[in-house]
Amino acid sequence: MLKIKDLDVSLSLKLGDVVSIERADGKIFDYKLRLGYLQRAVAKLYRDLPLLMSTYAPLFAQNFVPFEQTLTDENGLKDSIVTIEYKDGEGETVSQTLETVSELFPTFEKGNAKPVTIKAAYAKPDKYLSMLFDQDDASDASFDKKKLFYTIMDNKVYLIPKATDEHKYTKISLVFKKDLETITGDTELNIGKDYEDLLLSMSALEGMQDIARSDKVQLYTNEVNSQLKILQGYASYKIQKEGSKANG
Repeated sequence: MLKIKDLDVSLSLKLGDVVSIERADGKIFDYKLRLGYLQRAVAKLYRDLPLLMSTYAPLFAQNFVPFEQTLTDENGLKDSIVTIEYKDGEGETVSQTLETVSELFPTFEKGNAKPVTIKAAYAKPDKYLSMLFDQDDASDASFDKKKLFYTIMDNKVYLIPKATDEHKYTKISLVFKKDLETITGDTELNIGKDYEDLLLSMSALEGMQDIARSDKVQLYTNEVNSQLKILQGYASYKIQKEGSKANG
């Protein structure tokens, strides 16, 4: 775990604008600026590492978390629409940006029968209406056949088929890629110490770009690219090794 309060002081040193205690303002970069640089660098780590390293990206960058919500008529049962919300670090309700859902399990009931929970298959949004109105031969969505689908539109989950008076969705369980929360001075990042140097270099690069220090921009760009290249090479090696085993 990396603590922002520790990273803040280390970043001031890397920026050449040293502060002796965290949250203090430097002569060039105040505390709020440094916090912003760290926020942007963390966001880039979460975005870039999965692209560079595929399935071998560290788990913190994949940022998948489970979510479960009981469904009622009031929160979208009849329309089979679910908006994912959670509490942020300050206790405020935040709507999740649904970019990646790795798996989704709806629970439905028929009368007084035992609830059924099964995995729903993903459907492309442009096929939603065709599947909903049973005009897509490939879907065959049915409660009785226990064949359910879901899609994502307008930042909401739509389940297929829709709930009816006979069949009602009562719960939805899924794993999704959570948005990066806004960091504060009290934040502890779920990032290993192995990535501290990379995070600080990316943060310092943000600062040098802001004050147009081209020499430092080049220095930290080379440093960041060098470390990312190593990580990408490691992932490529692991993928190649896997392929070799699969082929005998």
